Amino acid sequence: MKRAHFLLPLIAVLSACAATTQPTTQPATIKLDIAGKTFTIEVADTDELRQKGLMNRQSMPADHGMIFVFDTPDKHGFWMKNTFIPLDLIYLDTTGTIVDIQPLKPHSEDVVMPVKTAAFAIELNAGTAKELKLDRGQTIKLPDNLLKKHARTDDK
Repeated sequence: MKRAHFLLPLIAVLSACAATTQPTTQPATIKLDIAGKTFTIEVADTDELRQKGLMNRQSMPADHGMIFVFDTPDKHGFWMKNTFIPLDLIYLDTTGTIVDIQPLKPHSEDVVMPVKTAAFAIELNAGTAKELKLDRGQTIKLPDNLLKKHARTDDK
């Protein structure tokens, strides 16, 4: 009986610890004008945020998206595992110039790569790039604090 009195509180404490989850870093948001339309954009600028991306979300408002800020410009690949929302992926160079636009299909594990080196990538709801008439060579004005990260880097 004495053992039960000791085990019950221990089990309760362990259960409470197991139920507690680690806090997840929430991305900062910025307002970004893309082809005359204002978007609320989440900033994925850490490994954790870039890896999570928009996974496990069932929907996203039409005027929202996410920008991925890479540590170094490269041909960064994307896949859609555990992502429920069809997306447009807009790759940008170090100056904010569009270098590629790719459609992303929900749950696809095919890796999508840009045709050129990219320093940033923006995910918007599918069809938004076409609706806004976005194309390679156009520039999206990014905030200076994001551009400064790559000010010294030349595109490959």
